[in-house]
Amino acid sequence: MLIAKRIKMQYFVSAENSSYFYWQLELLIESFLMQGLENDLVIGLAENNDQKIRGYSSNLVRYGNKFIHQNEGRDADYLPLNRVHAIRYALAYKLIKFPFAIIHADMILKNPITLSNDDQEYGIIINNFEEISEGETKAVKEEIAPSIAKLAEDRKAKIEDLPKIPFFSAPIVFTEQMEYFADTFFTRLQFNMLEILKSKGEKFPCERAAWELTLTESFQHCVMKGKFMAASMMHDGDNVNFIHYKSGIPPVFHKKFYEYNQGIYYAGSGPYETILEHNPTASTAFVHQVIKSRNKRCGK
Repeated sequence: MLIAKRIKMQYFVSAENSSYFYWQLELLIESFLMQGLENDLVIGLAENNDQKIRGYSSNLVRYGNKFIHQNEGRDADYLPLNRVHAIRYALAYKLIKFPFAIIHADMILKNPITLSNDDQEYGIIINNFEEISEGETKAVKEEIAPSIAKLAEDRKAKIEDLPKIPFFSAPIVFTEQMEYFADTFFTRLQFNMLEILKSKGEKFPCERAAWELTLTESFQHCVMKGKFMAASMMHDGDNVNFIHYKSGIPPVFHKKFYEYNQGIYYAGSGPYETILEHNPTASTAFVHQVIKSRNKRCGK
């Protein structure tokens, strides 16, 4: 019998210091506050001097462990670069400790991550549920195939003997077993991402390709597995750890409707008001609870 238990774990999220991420982080932080885990959340904010809109920073100002870093993603015209830069910064300055989970700003904590005795035999645990198109999957596989073939040749292995890597999908848990190898792993991840970006450009899913390649390269240093940890708003995931609203509530809500570029606030309902108008699943019902809790905390 696999016994799951709560362990002291930190959760790391990378975001830009912008209004678009403020409203997302407000809800993420609120979901941690509801569990009494706000001190376990570490937030890396990439510098952004754009004008900010009011109303979406109450939790962000008061809760969570935060640091601001150079916006390497904007400099390279590829914002996902900020994630690996922020992780490397946090590890170098001991702002985050093992075990930790990498999550996204557009997530809501529903159940804290627990690890069974079996889970703790692995160095990396990757969420194995995500809505990714077949076209993207094929493009990524084709891009990294030559590198993987060379990897197999160098390590005197057959390609079919290399581990089948779960595709990049947060949460990703790094257990204490990865502590000795973390600097090498994230350095290589950044290198791979930059190389793929140079080759394919910012329109390509460079981050996913870099993760899958780096995970494959690391198979001799850590054991990894997939685990169901997150579900979309349109799935009733009672036992999941996170609700991931990346795909929104089609066709009425999508996070990209509320980018607030250059501080522009468009007329009409905001993201919270729009979500509260629609409740098709148990997952959206939980998000409603988080929004209402946040509004009450902020005196809305």
